[in-house]
Amino acid sequence: KQGNHEYFYKRGLSQMIINEYKLGFLPEGLGTVAEVFNIKDAINYFTKGYRYLLPCWNADNTCNYFITRLDETVFSEVPESVQKTHNLAGFSVRLFNDRYIHDSRLTERCIFITEGIFDALSVEECGYKAVALNSVTNLTKLLKLFEANKKGIQNKVFILVADKDEAGGQLKQRAEQEFQK
Repeated sequence: KQGNHEYFYKRGLSQMIINEYKLGFLPEGLGTVAEVFNIKDAINYFTKGYRYLLPCWNADNTCNYFITRLDETVFSEVPESVQKTHNLAGFSVRLFNDRYIHDSRLTERCIFITEGIFDALSVEECGYKAVALNSVTNLTKLLKLFEANKKGIQNKVFILVADKDEAGGQLKQRAEQEFQK
């Protein structure tokens, strides 16, 4: 549902990016669409808080995966064990904008690689192309995409923008080693 975009605006995203990526809002949370889309997530108290919808689009402009983001204002207290971003159970995690790696017709030479979707959307807001890993643990997925699409990426420059935390530092170090290979 298009609707409450205030969260996206506060994240620095324009209406143009919200429309382009069809960012959405689920007033009743993930549980309301889980059955409709045969999502196998355990529906629980916190599921209703995953209200922000972040679709992952394919090169043919279809969507067969999305990530939801927690609206922490729904709860008086959120335990640390509850993740802010939710990947769908029963689905292989997708990289956001991995279509840029699949599509050899893409004319942009530089593509940024970020950890999270909002980082990638911020880069897109500035007029550049960006792929989000959706977790530092997904570097292997990116490397497999590179391997499978060697011809399409041979003239591309990839710029890693890691978070300035311990996980980001480890990602940067591992990526440098892997990219050299």
